Amino acid sequence: MTEAFPIRQFAEGSNRIGDERVVSSEDGSVHYLNATAAFIWEFADGSQSFDKLVELLRQHFAVPPEVDLAAEVKACCDVLVAKGLLRWVSAQPGVIESAKQP
Repeated sequence: MTEAFPIRQFAEGSNRIGDERVVSSEDGSVHYLNATAAFIWEFADGSQSFDKLVELLRQHFAVPPEVDLAAEVKACCDVLVAKGLLRWVSAQPGVIESAKQP
């Protein structure tokens, strides 16, 4: 299986409010991201693999190893994809696989 890299979609504007973020998209929609979703969206620049993003979240939020964080991050990414704020990019340069998921 090709490793998946989450990458944020273009946003018209983005403002931080504490640990949260407000993102407005091209279609005029406004999305309020909690601290976890904001962290994922901010680090989803295509340079971090899904597994690395999970590792960064685990460290940043001090999540115990017994918590299935990958499943929670995947669920959050699925919501961000559905809202048009995130897409998946394969590890292969130039190949975009929007439906590809870890």
